[in-house]
Amino acid sequence: MGIAVATPRCQVCAHSKLGEINRICMDKKNTNGAIGQIFGVHYKSVSRHRNEHLPKAMVEYATQQAAEVLAVETPEAETPQDQINALMTKARSVLDKVEKKKDYTNTIRALREIRGCIELTAKLNGQIDQGATINIFAAPTWIVLQTAIITALEPFPEARAAVLKALPAS
Repeated sequence: MGIAVATPRCQVCAHSKLGEINRICMDKKNTNGAIGQIFGVHYKSVSRHRNEHLPKAMVEYATQQAAEVLAVETPEAETPQDQINALMTKARSVLDKVEKKKDYTNTIRALREIRGCIELTAKLNGQIDQGATINIFAAPTWIVLQTAIITALEPFPEARAAVLKALPAS
């Protein structure tokens, strides 16, 4: 007959108000002793729970919150503009939720996403010039070509005059 070994059980994890304790534990301003007094748990149990169990609980809570925030129904996106509109809808939904929670870090992130959607829309609609501006009239190759054309047209004064008039002033 073997000896039964009792495994220690976390008093905080077994507490009926675990969710509330976890939320309070996430705020570093609250001491283990104060939390323990509020919920009738020894401060060392609160300390162990914070160090050993709370990180896992925080990840689970954050995952749950992210799933809720991203659970926004959007129509099936077919064109790039449809895809941008779907992203904008989700970003605005996230913004609404994080603003209500006064989650300023994620508010800024949502605003950046919205700004990105606006920028993509402007690029897609040609409202933002993405290319570099190159002045070909100042390029040495153009000057050589222009000179060659004008020289070749010397026997044809009317054509030469018409080309000189059409060329931009340099």
